[in-house]
Amino acid sequence: MKINLFKKITSAVLVISVLGGYTGCTGAGGNKAIVNAAQALAENMALADADLLISNSNLDDDSDEAEALTKLLDSGLASADEQDFYEAVEDTIEYSVDANSCNIKKDKATVDIIFTMVDYNAVLKDDYTDIGGLVKAIKKADTKDVKYTAEFVKDGKEWVANNVGSKKFMSFYAYREAEIKIAMSPEMIAGFIDQGKSGFALTYNGQYYNTPFIQYDFYFDSAVHDYADRNIVLHTELYKDGEKLNLGDEFVFGSSTLYTFKIIATDYYSGGREIFEGGKYTIKLLTEDDQEVASESVSIQETVVSTTPAPGGGNNDLFEGEGVYFYFLDASFRNEVLDLEWFDYDDKMTNEITYTSDVITIAFSIEVSSACTRQVDYIYAYCNSDDENAILDALQNPDYEASITPTKYDNGYFYDLDYYVNGQAKSGYYVLLVSDSTTGAFLMYACCEVS
Repeated sequence: MKINLFKKITSAVLVISVLGGYTGCTGAGGNKAIVNAAQALAENMALADADLLISNSNLDDDSDEAEALTKLLDSGLASADEQDFYEAVEDTIEYSVDANSCNIKKDKATVDIIFTMVDYNAVLKDDYTDIGGLVKAIKKADTKDVKYTAEFVKDGKEWVANNVGSKKFMSFYAYREAEIKIAMSPEMIAGFIDQGKSGFALTYNGQYYNTPFIQYDFYFDSAVHDYADRNIVLHTELYKDGEKLNLGDEFVFGSSTLYTFKIIATDYYSGGREIFEGGKYTIKLLTEDDQEVASESVSIQETVVSTTPAPGGGNNDLFEGEGVYFYFLDASFRNEVLDLEWFDYDDKMTNEITYTSDVITIAFSIEVSSACTRQVDYIYAYCNSDDENAILDALQNPDYEASITPTKYDNGYFYDLDYYVNGQAKSGYYVLLVSDSTTGAFLMYACCEVS
């Protein structure tokens, strides 16, 4: 008898519907009652209904066995794919009670139930790329017979199942502990990448300029969460002009809708190099067996800072604080700079880079030659940590941004990179990033502290 909608009716009605027609049990208590009890038990086993199985047996509701059975048959704890697999297997179950196997000894009895069900282990040996393919294979697969010897004890006039929850009983549901491996092709995984959101961080016109980091954010559709339990491991690799440079971290597909590949020059290069060499860099997203899911490339433009001064300005020597709390990223801009420093409008600085939290305006002043007329964009980003990864994250969500050109004063031309905080500065670090308004090229960055 196959499972169908009619089998959702109560166990009592099922017992009534199968009365009669069985012989072969001998002994006290009557043969039909035992066979009927076995029939009802088989029905409930095929339904995989823990409540019916426990309530129609002598298993204590609060026992460890009852708890284990309830957990095993609770489909709410399973993934959608697992639920589809369980239902497909259970739809193949048929059973019959071997009345001739019935054995009664006083108030105890046993009888064999023969279940016919799909040979799911054989089906799971093949590879599937979706649960639909696995379900179809189950429907077409060969079946196998599974014998279960049911034990009963007499309780008044009723025969009650006595070995529900036993190790042998639980083995009938081994398919609920089988590992379902649904293979995801690289093309299927790539289909979940949100191309509209994914991309390299902080580039201009798809390029980096004198960059101290490379970062690519892979955004995935929220549906990937349904695949987290498949344990599909992905990883990234970084290439420069076709040569592999770096192996990125591994991550489990579906564990998050965002995976960020990030590498910092100072972590990669030895010898203190702070920006990446110019060239074409490619980030590849790969499966565990190195099949390519996605490949994204970016060009890096590197300008080597010259120590030869340009007409109208320039500095042969390092500026005070250069390479400590500020760093040039563009040679031509450096050659236009005469002096620069964190500026103290409000007498709120305790040293050359530290403001008190009641500062009104955080400011960086850059004196340039009269020949410098370029417009620059600048941003301030707050970070409560001096960790480079945290700083890079902060730069993607700046607290303030503006554009300016040099202002002429009696004593020269200055960029006033001001951030009005009105006495509400937060303790931590403020990072300044300056770029050319026309080209987007990064010119310099600096950092100050608030305490």
